[in-house]
Amino acid sequence: MAPHAASDTFGWMVAPFTKEHFFEHYYEQKYLHIERNDPGYYTDLLSLDSLSSLMYSQVLRYPDVRMVNSRKDDIKSEEYTGQSSRIRVEKVLSYFAEGATVIFSMLHDYLPSLGLFIDSLASELQQRFQTNIYLTPPNAQGFKVHFDTHDVFILQTEGSKVWKLYDTPIALPLKSQEYKAESFEPGEMTAEITLRKGDMLYIPRGLMHEAVATDECSMHITTGLIGYTWTELVVETMLRLSKEHVELRRNLPLALHSAQPAEEVLRQLDAIKEIISNGFDLNRSAKNFRDELLNLQKPNIKSAFQTVLRLPSITADTEVLVRESIMFDVQESEEKAVVELLGNEVEFPAFVLPILTFLQENVGTPFAIKNLPDCMDEAGKLVLVKRLIREGLIALAEMEVPVKSPQLSF
Repeated sequence: MAPHAASDTFGWMVAPFTKEHFFEHYYEQKYLHIERNDPGYYTDLLSLDSLSSLMYSQVLRYPDVRMVNSRKDDIKSEEYTGQSSRIRVEKVLSYFAEGATVIFSMLHDYLPSLGLFIDSLASELQQRFQTNIYLTPPNAQGFKVHFDTHDVFILQTEGSKVWKLYDTPIALPLKSQEYKAESFEPGEMTAEITLRKGDMLYIPRGLMHEAVATDECSMHITTGLIGYTWTELVVETMLRLSKEHVELRRNLPLALHSAQPAEEVLRQLDAIKEIISNGFDLNRSAKNFRDELLNLQKPNIKSAFQTVLRLPSITADTEVLVRESIMFDVQESEEKAVVELLGNEVEFPAFVLPILTFLQENVGTPFAIKNLPDCMDEAGKLVLVKRLIREGLIALAEMEVPVKSPQLSF
């Protein structure tokens, strides 16, 4: 089954639950198991054939590919890599046959289906996402019981796996509070779930878990939500204000415990609190987080060459649309308007701002180029649209799979 339109990719991932229901009742609270009885639900995202083809293409390097086996000592990367960290496929297959799990990290940078999936999630929720693929042979286990420091959505794409869930020793741990076997006990098992092809399992960060493949090979996509925390908001605010206020850049008193009277230290702290209180700007911090997302996004552009080759035949009557999976912002000044996307800045004269605003308000909706706001003539509109086609933001409507309720194929 193909995903929903990019604007509702998350809803498709957690269906039949709605996005609103998930965030109210499960997000950062408890696990969610969705049993679909639909083996093909996630097939368009990843298949064993596409994974095998990528493996044999020789483009992957360590740590794109890693190997783990809970029943043996660590498998060192030197044992399955060659010169320049190139993956030795025959070694990977040998360890896999002996029960090792193969982990493919960040495959959304290589496979368009996963790249568009991640881009759509990031654009929809304004958060960072990543993928790790786990391929486990029958009756094998990759990692022993542990917890993650980010929320994970496990999408089962092949075979089946038994998941055992335990306690949550640290609620919503930060990355600096990562799991260490000697520091945490799993406690009693609280749930045992068999995840079958087409099913999904959400595990909030901090919940201890382990998984073992059944008597068939298992492959799943672990979609990680690397959320922006309140801690990051405070840190971002402090770093920004420290550039504006010398008080925040001063060293702490030498021998802090005895160098100054406590009341003097408290007075300085009160002054700093006032700076922070007066300087806190949620919109500005949110803009900085979004800028990071814009810079992190990779150009997963569907039918890129075919679209560019059609440029000479585009006329004012041609229908185009703004790609839903591409995040972009528009910055304006008296002299120019700048489109920020994919880590680039595309400059236009300030008078084209009505067109750029129109594009922001009509993402994913086809329109004829001639129907853009009349702040310039049709020839100018053509030049602008062709520029944004080359930048990857705009696509030809006829080359995109039309939105058919309820799915849109990537």
